[in-house]
Amino acid sequence: MPEAHAPAATTFNAAETTCLGRLLAPQAQAQAPHSGIALIEGGADALCHRYALLASAERAIDAQYYIWNSDPSGLLLVARLLEAADRGVRVRLLLDDFNVGDRDPGLLALASHANVEVRIFNPVALRHGVLRWLSLLGDLDRLSRRMHNKALLVDAAAAIVGGRNIGDEYFDLDPEMNFRDRDVLVVGPAVAELGAGFDGYWNHPLSVPIQALAGPVNDLASRRPWLEAEVATVTLPYDLPDDGLAWMRQALLPQLTWAPVEVLYERPGAGPAHGKLPLVERRLVALLEAASHSVLIESAYLVLRRDARDRVEAAVARGVEVRALTNSLASNDVLANHAGYARHRRAMLRQGLALHEMRPEAHACRWPPPGQPGCGDSPLYGLHGKSAVFDRRWLFVGSFNLNPRSAYLNTELVLVIDSAELSARVGASIEALLEPRSSWRLTLDATHHVHWLPRSSGDGDGRREPEASRWRLLASDLLQWLPYIDHF
Repeated sequence: MPEAHAPAATTFNAAETTCLGRLLAPQAQAQAPHSGIALIEGGADALCHRYALLASAERAIDAQYYIWNSDPSGLLLVARLLEAADRGVRVRLLLDDFNVGDRDPGLLALASHANVEVRIFNPVALRHGVLRWLSLLGDLDRLSRRMHNKALLVDAAAAIVGGRNIGDEYFDLDPEMNFRDRDVLVVGPAVAELGAGFDGYWNHPLSVPIQALAGPVNDLASRRPWLEAEVATVTLPYDLPDDGLAWMRQALLPQLTWAPVEVLYERPGAGPAHGKLPLVERRLVALLEAASHSVLIESAYLVLRRDARDRVEAAVARGVEVRALTNSLASNDVLANHAGYARHRRAMLRQGLALHEMRPEAHACRWPPPGQPGCGDSPLYGLHGKSAVFDRRWLFVGSFNLNPRSAYLNTELVLVIDSAELSARVGASIEALLEPRSSWRLTLDATHHVHWLPRSSGDGDGRREPEASRWRLLASDLLQWLPYIDHF
């Protein structure tokens, strides 16, 4: 396995020398030590915020993602990275290896720019085709532990953190299925903590320069015309900002809510031997145990095993209402995740969790209530958000799903925000999807069979997973018998 030999690097930390830093400085100084938060819920806003941040960068861009697709939105943002690098901006791109696939040549070309560095987290040595997958399957410990963090930092002045990867389905651009998701844009002191966290991953031995994995640096000049031609053909159903800094001034500053922010990121090891501790899970447990009246959860993948269910049951017993929204079989993009959830679904209901599953045609996505985000115009919708609200005061938001994979295997990045205002807004956003036209409410009958309410047409007594094909039903049932399927 190649190792990184590059010297340690540190994040840029002189925001006051940049236009973006100076734009934000008056509010940041007036509100210190709090950080400013702007919720980003709709996919169009999510792409616009990223686009504007990259366009306004003057000194440094640090990007850390589990997935960065090579689809129109992914290529568009790569082009913005290169434009920033042309202006003299230092660009550092850190990607988890699991979804890199066969894109080493393109990443090599990107890294050949004098101002761009690309590193791959927890990579396998064999890089191509069947050999790559055999290498992954031959090292299950490496395969199962991934860097799931999602963060974009610009000029030490602003950062975007949350559940979204980079890809069309996260920005309301996919013609088949778009995700309901949530990010936050952060300014103020928390940005420095996010920068320190990024450095911890960037300088870790598991973050390997792409050149050490894939051979000599490719010629960017030969690939750039192709990228420019691809980007030129991209058409979007919404406008991107022409002037990034002006857009940030007009769209960001009025949105900011200032509050105490706690930054939580896992150590960048790939397993227990490398220091992986369930730091985020511990904080989540503490929030649940401190809750006095309500907990509202939105988690794309929801697997509560015995210890987690017992904590929920204890909270319910002391009078806390605990409600959760997750994917249905019909809206889930990963069958294995649904199978792991379904294995524990009845137990979660028995132990007091009020459980809702999102409809793939979720009404609140296509026709959102006033002031709430939509999810683009596509036939189907899936849930990808990862947030929780405790006592309408504490907001938990980031990359963490409520499942064993996020707790014990992946690295994750989360913010805990002490704000009644933001908690109320996120709570209202989640509750819009709890309405019957957007999700099914699950109940247990006297024989402990699950029922989905309201019933769908042709669903008989409501005991069949609604709007899912027979093939998906069969596949989910079979997967539930696999050992460790609830680790997904």
